[in-house]
Amino acid sequence: FEIEVRDLDKEYGMEERTSSRNSSSNLGWLLRLFKSDFFDAWMAVTYLYKYRGSTGVQDYLCNELYSLNDADLETYLPQLCNLLLHHAKDSVMLQKFIMDKCAESVHLALQVYWFMEAAVADARRVGNRELVAHCQKLRNRCETAAINGGMRSIIVFARRSVGIFDSFDSEAKLSISIEENNTDEDDDDNDTDILPRRSPVAGEVDKVVSALQKASDLAIESSRRNPGVELFNQREREMDDTGSAPGVDPIDQGERVPPSPAEEALLEEIGIAASEIPDIFLEATVYQEEGENMKNVDGKEVPLIERELDELASADPSLLVGVRQERFSYFDDTIMIVKQLVKFSLEIREIPIEERPARLKTRLEGINQSLLRRMAGPNYRCDELVADVIAANGEFSYLRSIHLPLSRADCHVLRVLRINPDETIILNTKTKAPYMLFIEVVETKMLNSDSGVFAEHFFAAQYIDQRKKASVALENEQTLTHAPQVCPRSPGTLFLETMHTTTQSQDPDARTRQIVKHAVYGDTEHVSFGERLIGFDSILETIDEESEKISRSTFAAVYGELWKDREERIIKASPFSVIPGTKLMAFIVKAGDDLRQEQLAVQLIAQFKRIFEDEKVDCFLRPFTIMCSNAESGLIECLTDAVSLHGLKKKTPKFTSVRNYFERAFAPVNSIRFQQAQKRFIQSMAGYSLISYFLQILDRHNGNIMLDVTGRIIHIDFGFMLGNSPGAIRFENSPFKLTDELLEVMASRNDQAFNYFKELFILGFLAARKHHEKITTLVEVMIEGTSMPCMLAGQQVVDELRSRFFLGLLERDCIAKILALIDESYNNWRSKQYDRFQYMTNGIL
Repeated sequence: FEIEVRDLDKEYGMEERTSSRNSSSNLGWLLRLFKSDFFDAWMAVTYLYKYRGSTGVQDYLCNELYSLNDADLETYLPQLCNLLLHHAKDSVMLQKFIMDKCAESVHLALQVYWFMEAAVADARRVGNRELVAHCQKLRNRCETAAINGGMRSIIVFARRSVGIFDSFDSEAKLSISIEENNTDEDDDDNDTDILPRRSPVAGEVDKVVSALQKASDLAIESSRRNPGVELFNQREREMDDTGSAPGVDPIDQGERVPPSPAEEALLEEIGIAASEIPDIFLEATVYQEEGENMKNVDGKEVPLIERELDELASADPSLLVGVRQERFSYFDDTIMIVKQLVKFSLEIREIPIEERPARLKTRLEGINQSLLRRMAGPNYRCDELVADVIAANGEFSYLRSIHLPLSRADCHVLRVLRINPDETIILNTKTKAPYMLFIEVVETKMLNSDSGVFAEHFFAAQYIDQRKKASVALENEQTLTHAPQVCPRSPGTLFLETMHTTTQSQDPDARTRQIVKHAVYGDTEHVSFGERLIGFDSILETIDEESEKISRSTFAAVYGELWKDREERIIKASPFSVIPGTKLMAFIVKAGDDLRQEQLAVQLIAQFKRIFEDEKVDCFLRPFTIMCSNAESGLIECLTDAVSLHGLKKKTPKFTSVRNYFERAFAPVNSIRFQQAQKRFIQSMAGYSLISYFLQILDRHNGNIMLDVTGRIIHIDFGFMLGNSPGAIRFENSPFKLTDELLEVMASRNDQAFNYFKELFILGFLAARKHHEKITTLVEVMIEGTSMPCMLAGQQVVDELRSRFFLGLLERDCIAKILALIDESYNNWRSKQYDRFQYMTNGIL
């Protein structure tokens, strides 16, 4: 007979209940995680990607993103944009968040705009018309948001700008005629019907919100009449037929969304209840497609242009045009100047090499005139723009200039004053003509993330005064609550205390460090090469005259004019030298190359750097800024006071070896100065060896490895990584480059200095292994829709990257594998032969 087995769980519906409980438990766990102190931008990006199919999780995370600062968001901005383009196309909340950030921050809006511009080119390349339209739509909406602003930024701007609206009015009246400024006397009554006036501040906010949020095409058409924005028509002609025109912000009525906590706090501070804000300001940002109409309360369709004209009747045209034109001209001028810089690189490559410097100088002088015209302002009536006269006006002029997003959102704004055409260096190649620019900038008191970065000149004095008061209050608080107990310490006491701090209180995992020390030295109590030098950085060492002379002559021959001296010389001869704090920036303009893979590499290097710093591992990395302006051009930050190993060998008098250079540049050999330089070299070698291994960075010849004036190694040029290699054969298959000429700087394979390298390499590896998802997720999110050569293998790229962290091994077994990687790389014959190949084919020493 047969025994029937009854599935009671299924029979009584227990499976569904269990599944429901598990799902509810998972969501509860996610909610607690998102509400914890551990929640940050990386976690938000990770779970937006993992739950890209869950509308509820997506919406909740997008709301939480508003609580994060712009600097954290900027770190993962490429991933957020790629999520919106390819993984979460239908996410209204993610699109709303990104556009809200563009409306608040011109600094972020520029980066989003350039990302979308590159995405349009990618979509066209593959012939995907649907994707082209999607990318164009997002690019145009980004531009619209940057020009129109948003409710939150408007409230912040208005709250800080009370008392300076006369300045806006006077400049706005230059844009429109007197007749257009004269509206009905009932306008004020209409304004008060929208937002009741609670106080002088609330009244100004009421006026600004009404004017800016009810903007229409008519206002933008009026602003086009201003001679100062003649570039607008040129920009409009360049727009695609399928895209919307700049400055148009059509919206469709949607579900009322409560204001964010930041908005509620601001509204409460200025005396306006959230319930008094019209629905149009608080609804989800759902953009109305061109040609669509809206329905009124009676259900009748109201044409878009008619509705906007009705709304404009209650707005203050002068204030409306003044603020929006400031935003438009700032955003558009920045876009156009970068576009012109790239265009020059394409233009000069078509002419003979000997004619290129003169042509480029003429073009750069034209950009300088545009900068002067912007800094002069609309009230400047002189026909000739004289830099000395404009510079003499101080902050009234230079605060009008643009900034380039080459520094982080939490850094101070660097206003562009002038491009020095006489110092420009053209880096001629066989097919391209990139060039190095030297730009004079001035650092202001405003941060890049500030919502008023486009109009700092209107409230600079007020802003600076508030900053000073806040700074003094903070210093006083820190003095009272954290005053250190100062007592004299002898050098020996300082050394012992530093040693104790390093090995005890600062150590996040003492047990791991002991295991590493035992694996490297065979003794957990061993004092490493790096520990011996702790506390000697500030010691003034007496160097004999002969050694000092050799050192200076070596530096002069290799590095030429040091950056500090060059900056001082150029600024001294500049008309803007009268402005305190003027400094010099250098970057390379490249056209004809897709720099997005380089940008991803630098982003990953910066992530590794944060991991090492969090885990207190002394591996050195130097991320630099790469700004992609489209799919085939961009700007690259220059590494100052650094030269390639190839250049080092060519420029060092009577060069024999890299070790010999160190002995001459940091002489004498047994000095603390030499040992400190050796220590810095080892720390940088450990950091970039780990990067080369994890990211599989190839083409590591001596032209792509830099050495700075302090003795640190810095890698550049990341065109081959994560699996793609130069040529059809992957010749460089060692884990990383560790040739004998590099090892020689560390003395020898059995020397304590080399053991210090192994210690740092293992500690850095274990730290990266601990946080491996912070690396792999950034790569995984960018695979979809990309044209980067390193991503062509798809998911295999991520799988192989993850496998290099040895996640399946115990810690002791992992350390053994790491030591094996070092042994395999040591003087690997393939690395040596690749250097030889580069010498034979390209003359790289």
